[in-house]
Amino acid sequence: MQYSGMRNGQSDIISLQEKWPVGYILDAKVERKIVPGIIVVFFEENVNATLSILDMSWNLAHAELIYNKYKPGDDIRVVVLDYSEKYNHIRLGIKHLSKKPFETKSWKELDFGSKISGSKVDSLPNIDIIKLNNGLTGISYDKSYAGSSYQVLNKDSETNLLVLRGSNVQDAVEIETAQIENKKSSFDLLDNSLFSYDHFSNSLMGNFAKDDDKEIIKNGFHIDGNIFAKDISFDVPFTLYFEFGRPAWDNFQYQIVPSLLNVDNTDGTYTKQGIKAIESEKFWINFNPVKNTFNVYNNNINFHGGVNFPENEICQFKVYTVSYGQTDRRATDGKKIGAQNGAFLLSSKLQINSPNQSSGVGNEKELYAVFKHLKAKQECFEIVDRLRRETGELMRSEGEALRIFDKFLEFQEYIARKIGNDNAYLITDIARTHCSGAIGWLLPPEIEDYLGNEDEDIQLDIKERVVSTKDKKSYDLKKVGNARAHFRDNEWILITEETDSIDIFPGLYLQKKISVRQFQIQREIIQDFFDKKLRLDHIENLLMRPDRITPPRIPSVDFYNENLKLTERQQKDNNQIHAVKKAVGNDNIFLIQGPPGTGKTTVIAEVVKQLTDNGEKILVTSQTHVAVDNVLEKLSEEKSLSFLRIGNLNRILDSIKHFHPSEQISSNFTTKFR
Repeated sequence: MQYSGMRNGQSDIISLQEKWPVGYILDAKVERKIVPGIIVVFFEENVNATLSILDMSWNLAHAELIYNKYKPGDDIRVVVLDYSEKYNHIRLGIKHLSKKPFETKSWKELDFGSKISGSKVDSLPNIDIIKLNNGLTGISYDKSYAGSSYQVLNKDSETNLLVLRGSNVQDAVEIETAQIENKKSSFDLLDNSLFSYDHFSNSLMGNFAKDDDKEIIKNGFHIDGNIFAKDISFDVPFTLYFEFGRPAWDNFQYQIVPSLLNVDNTDGTYTKQGIKAIESEKFWINFNPVKNTFNVYNNNINFHGGVNFPENEICQFKVYTVSYGQTDRRATDGKKIGAQNGAFLLSSKLQINSPNQSSGVGNEKELYAVFKHLKAKQECFEIVDRLRRETGELMRSEGEALRIFDKFLEFQEYIARKIGNDNAYLITDIARTHCSGAIGWLLPPEIEDYLGNEDEDIQLDIKERVVSTKDKKSYDLKKVGNARAHFRDNEWILITEETDSIDIFPGLYLQKKISVRQFQIQREIIQDFFDKKLRLDHIENLLMRPDRITPPRIPSVDFYNENLKLTERQQKDNNQIHAVKKAVGNDNIFLIQGPPGTGKTTVIAEVVKQLTDNGEKILVTSQTHVAVDNVLEKLSEEKSLSFLRIGNLNRILDSIKHFHPSEQISSNFTTKFR
């Protein structure tokens, strides 16, 4: 990187690229902040220079802390990341001025169980953000812990975060033992991309896999339909062989058996009893497909060995070393490595053969199939582990963008509540009228300034001013009923709910109902996405491989709507015409945006007719009943279509209530038994 002070001068994005190419470090000033994660930096007149929270730190938790500390007018040092001539925009960054946390000496010096001091700097719903004394950032799920000494449980190089817990909760050795004892393989069949080879090949990982990877995965499923299960089982006992001339057998007889049974086994009397006791226990197995070595272990015993191939596709699993408890440091390290690299619960029976038994020929041919099964399983897990890391790196930036969007939704929810509570319209002029057979009140034209230019009914609270119960000197607004504002013939009509028999008169207040459910639903979906409660591989694929998104076709369309037919003949480039054709010819998500009164409902109705002609079934949804009713009203005269209107019957227009399930059932029942 090169360094320069900030300059002033004529705004020219091209000349700026020549002066300050990508990689330049600049001293600038914070101009303003845009919630929830953008800092606008003063760069040059008429040039947009922004710093995203994604570019403030290598992990989002720390980035939020950085974002929160800056205020307008502060000095800030940034690096130029990218120029956009089209948008006259400069993308800036901060995180690129420092190493990634996992590349630092502080990170490398920490091991599992290391103790380190730090302090809580932020508290989120499920985790605490910990700023450590060595400059790193960590997270702790133990929100009840109030101390300053922490213990490292995991170093997540993907998120650049340390996973911590209070150091007084459990001793490091106990944690290590518990992890090895309870460690299971990394994947389970809750991931439907691992149900079968077809599921895998059509998943995000499958799209990124190389041909060699796919061939190994395909072979794995051929050997074992549940190749990604957490356990492994064979048709024959998994047999361990001890050899003459190796110290493993002597160690087993004279150290392991006595420790296990608490007996003196100098003469080998208790060897068979010890073998029987061990064979009755549960074990984990880890296999190295490169070196053809294995570890079979539980919390007490560890067998380490290798695969021996005498001839004719027969093999033996030879024991090189055997240890008991935590006494052998190499054995302990072996168990840790095995647990970290993926181990499988051995569901088959374990069989131990003494040197005398090993000299004969037993089930060695069958054990060759065991070897191929074990090797294939380990290779499949390693491939999927690598693919998940690779695709995870790509998804992470998208995921962080979603988290920022979640913050934005939270902010929008707050604003909606604040505006809703602070804003009300005083009725000063009103007159009775009729609307769709109901009595209504004609609102003055200036009401549009309050209601906005909407093409749908607006739900309102009717309120009256009452003396405040707090200080008796001020006033509060008390709700007295519900109403909706309906736009008809360039006039706003106020219609009260049938259950609210109130009279409307000047002096009452109208207040838009506070609706934050749409924000809450979006936030819930985002959280479900991160929690893997939603399987959205198709969305992930589109995010990661935008080149695979095919643009909409522009098919020839025979319009049903006579006005659209006329428009197509007179205006070939009309937006409504293009919208219908693109929607019909689209294979992905298609968004149509337009202000009120531009004909979106007409377009939707036409698209529904066109798609049903192609044999498709259509679901029309909206956050308001009125919007759905408007579409159904336009379609209801089409006798070739069948409709079902779902929702609160009392909120549906009278003219289309007969499409509601309860009305259809009632009508059919009456017709049949009349």
